Amino acid sequence: MDVSAGANVGERLMGLGERHYGKLRATATEWLQRVEIDAARIDDAPRTFSGGMRQRLQIARNLVTQPRLVFMDEPTSGLDVSVQARLLDMLRQLTRQMQLAAIVVTHDLAVARLLAHRMVVMQRGRVVEAGLTDQVLDDPQHPYTQLPSFLGTPAMNQSSIAPILQMQGVAKRFTLHHQNGIELRVLEGVDLCVQPGECVVLDGPSGMGKSTLLKMIYANYRAHAGRISVRGADGALVDVTEATPRELVQLRRDTVGYVSQFLRVIPRVSALDVVAEPLAEDAGDDAAALEAAREQARQWLARLRIPERLWHLPPATFSGGEQQRINIARNMIKPKPLLLLDEPTASLDAANTDTVIALIREAVARGAALVGIFHDANVGAAVATRRVNVGDFRGGAA
Repeated sequence: MDVSAGANVGERLMGLGERHYGKLRATATEWLQRVEIDAARIDDAPRTFSGGMRQRLQIARNLVTQPRLVFMDEPTSGLDVSVQARLLDMLRQLTRQMQLAAIVVTHDLAVARLLAHRMVVMQRGRVVEAGLTDQVLDDPQHPYTQLPSFLGTPAMNQSSIAPILQMQGVAKRFTLHHQNGIELRVLEGVDLCVQPGECVVLDGPSGMGKSTLLKMIYANYRAHAGRISVRGADGALVDVTEATPRELVQLRRDTVGYVSQFLRVIPRVSALDVVAEPLAEDAGDDAAALEAAREQARQWLARLRIPERLWHLPPATFSGGEQQRINIARNMIKPKPLLLLDEPTASLDAANTDTVIALIREAVARGAALVGIFHDANVGAAVATRRVNVGDFRGGAA
C-alpha cells in the first residue's frame, strides 16, 4: 500500500507519541509548505512526485521531529542543476532557522561550497585535509586535494581550474573634448581575478566606476591600459583589449553574458522571441531546435512571472520591472562561463528579487563566474562569495 506524503511526515511524530490526528495533519501540512511542496499534495503518494519533490519530502520527514543534528548523504544526487540550487538554498535556510548541526556527504564540490562552512576531505578512509570550505577548495595543501581528479566535478572540471576572468593593471579615463579636453581618470591599476563558481560583488558608492568596470570587461568601453583576459567556452584565452570585432561578437555569443540596467531590443519582436534568440542563434534552420528554444523561453518567462498574455507582445510596451525580467531571461537562458550583472534587481518586487537571487545561485552552482553590482545590500549579501571595493582601483583618479 502506498503511504501518502502527509503520512510519511506524520509517522515520525507518531514515533514520539503524538496521536491527535488533527495535530498530525496540521504539522505535516506545515512542513510540506516549508519544503515548498503544495499542501494540496498531502494525500498523494510520493511515487507521483518528481525527484526534487521526493528529496524535499525526505527533508521534511527528517526535520519534523526538531533534531539537533542531521546527517545528509548525497542530498542532491541525481537532480538537475536548477533543482539542486533550490534544494541547497532551502537546506541553508532551514539549518539556519532551526540552528541545526549538519554533516553532509557529497562528491559534488559545488554542493560543498554552497552548503558547508567547514570541509573534511577523506581518502581511503583517512582524513587528509580539513578546514574552512573556501580555503580547502581554493588553496588545497594535500597532494590528493590538488589532483585534477579531486577538482574534476561538473562545476569545477579541469578546464575550469584556471580563472575565467583576469584583469591586470587595467585603467580607464574619459576625455571631454567639448570641455577643453578635460581628462577624467576613472579607474587605475585594476587587478581582479574571478574563478569558476564565484560571484564577486563590486562595492562602492555611485560614481566610483563599478559600471565602467563591467563595460570594459564586455568591451563596451575600451581600456586605456592593462589586459582583460577572458577564458572562452572552448578554453582559449581572449584579451578583450586587443580582440577584433569578430572575436568580440563570438565571445559575447558563447562566453560572456551581460545583464545591463536597460533592455535594448528590436521594438517589434515579441518577448518570447527576444528571450529565445540566444538559443535560436545556435539552432539555425533546425525546426525542432527552434521549438526547443522557444519552449525554454516559455519556461523562463513563467518562472520570472511574466503573464502569458504578454509573451507575444513586444517588451517596449511593458513596465520597467517587466522589461528588466525580460532582460534577465534573455541574458541567462543560455548558460555562459562569465556573467556580468549591473543592478539586475533594481526594478523588481520582493518575489521577483528572490527568483533572481535563486537564478544567480544556480549559475554559481553550475560553475559560472559572476561579477555583479547590487546597491540593495540584502541582495548583495545573499549572492556574494567575495566582495571587492572598487574604491581600491581609483588610485590618483579624481
